[in-house]
Amino acid sequence: MDLFGLWVYRNQWDPVNLKILIPGSIAGIILGTLLFRYLTPEFIKLLLGAIAILFTLDYWTRSWRDRVEDTGKPDVVWGTFAGIVSGVTSFIAHAGAPPVTMYLLPQRLHRTLFVATTVFLFTVINYVKLIPYSWLGLLHSNNLATSLILMPVAVAGIFCGIWLHKQVSDSVFYRICYLFLFIVGVKLIHDAVIS
Repeated sequence: MDLFGLWVYRNQWDPVNLKILIPGSIAGIILGTLLFRYLTPEFIKLLLGAIAILFTLDYWTRSWRDRVEDTGKPDVVWGTFAGIVSGVTSFIAHAGAPPVTMYLLPQRLHRTLFVATTVFLFTVINYVKLIPYSWLGLLHSNNLATSLILMPVAVAGIFCGIWLHKQVSDSVFYRICYLFLFIVGVKLIHDAVIS
């Protein structure tokens, strides 16, 4: 699925942001490997969910007061931190998107640049994670079987995303992104609490 997304958005990603995010993400995967036995997925989901909700509420509050300040440019420190957190949370809890989303949203990238950058980044993250997953003995044939069963749903989701991407303006795209970041935050907290 990652490779299909790469093909769809080929050469449309932001190389500056990727040069910042990828090294941080790889460092985060290494850190996640080292912390794997000590941090539970539930703790990661709870923490990440709370941060995503607070980030979104802060944005909405500032936008209602007309005080939203978009950075407009990549930031090495914040981007590296977001990459590290994304690598750790993706490795431990398969929840790496919120930190990267929180880093990219304030830049107000064109929606294609935003999507292509995240597709490229998570392709790298997902393939790099295979190395420590294998090393830790976490890759099993039933994982592959589950992936194959869910593949048609994933393909349908990709096509729906591509269609929707072409239908909305950047303004609507960003409203949807903030809304979904909030929903993901709520879902992460919900999943952590019921586990």
